[in-house]
Amino acid sequence: MKIASLLFIPALLLSGLTARAGLPASFKERLAEASRENRTIQCDFTQRKQVRRMKNEIELKGRFYYDNSLAMALDYTVPEGDKVIIRNDRIILKTAGQVTQTATSANPMLQQVALMIRASMTGDLSQFGQGWQIGYTEKEGVGEVKMVPESKRARKYIDSITLCFDLKDMTLDRMELCETQGGRSVYEFRNKRFNLPVDPARFNP
Repeated sequence: MKIASLLFIPALLLSGLTARAGLPASFKERLAEASRENRTIQCDFTQRKQVRRMKNEIELKGRFYYDNSLAMALDYTVPEGDKVIIRNDRIILKTAGQVTQTATSANPMLQQVALMIRASMTGDLSQFGQGWQIGYTEKEGVGEVKMVPESKRARKYIDSITLCFDLKDMTLDRMELCETQGGRSVYEFRNKRFNLPVDPARFNP
């Protein structure tokens, strides 16, 4: 289910920096600065989804829209017409022409992953230190933040979340969500364009 995989590798604790406050101050400062400058983001995305008990991956594609004053949206072109919108504390899902709304608080996985996406785009990483074991590494121009939930409730759904940031512009390149029951989703964001007007209709189903 697309909304379950979004919102949102066995958990390996990374040495040295793995801690609740495991993000270097320089990384947090650079991310916050870039996020203040990037008021809107538009880009292509690809989602590769491995569903439990299925051998083959499912590949989905579309456009990602983010406006720091409105919301964020995944507008799918494959399958065409599907949409996921994160607005305030609501997740709006459009699938095969049917629209449903869910409060993020109703599902801990939706709540935590929506929080991660919002924090990554806004640069407010203060919440990363609450309820997560956090590891940080840098390699070949990529800053990787790996998070493992500490709460038993969240661990029922999420094994780990990994966020990869392009250190040149400090934007999210890749997000990987590993579910406790074996499912896995990887989102990759490409061809980013910043601070261009985004039609508010993009955030409606």
